[in-house]
Amino acid sequence: MKKIFLVFIIIFIVSGLVFSQSVQKKQTEKKEMPISAGVGIGIPYGVIGCGIEVTPIQYLGITGGIGYALEGIGYSFGVRVYPIPMGDRPWTPMISAYYGVIGVIVDRETFTGGAIGGGVKYKKSKYSITAEILYLIHKKKWYIDYGSPVKISVGFLWHL
Repeated sequence: MKKIFLVFIIIFIVSGLVFSQSVQKKQTEKKEMPISAGVGIGIPYGVIGCGIEVTPIQYLGITGGIGYALEGIGYSFGVRVYPIPMGDRPWTPMISAYYGVIGVIVDRETFTGGAIGGGVKYKKSKYSITAEILYLIHKKKWYIDYGSPVKISVGFLWHL
């Protein structure tokens, strides 16, 4: 019985040392919350404008954008989910969802709603390039032709 207890104590101490080293390593590797700002075309950038992305955790980005929407001011806010961490790879897929100005009816008005989709992000040390395909979700009026519900977005972000 004493041998089993002694083995249990040794395993407990050794595992504590192993796990404490990994915790210390994670604490020293902890970085600031990455923030990126840039310009682009599409819903995340208020149609034609600028946007910002804050990444509080490795798999999630919170975005906001403001821009020119031909018939007024465009805006959007949303989230980007990165299901595969970037690590050392420059390319990563993303799933996104936004709310804001999602379209313009020329000579009339802008309209708001949601957009969901996905794309890719190419990241270098000082900048990123994003490309997305988005599907629009909004309330439609029967007398207006809204065009295709699929839109494309492209942006260039600098890491601050």
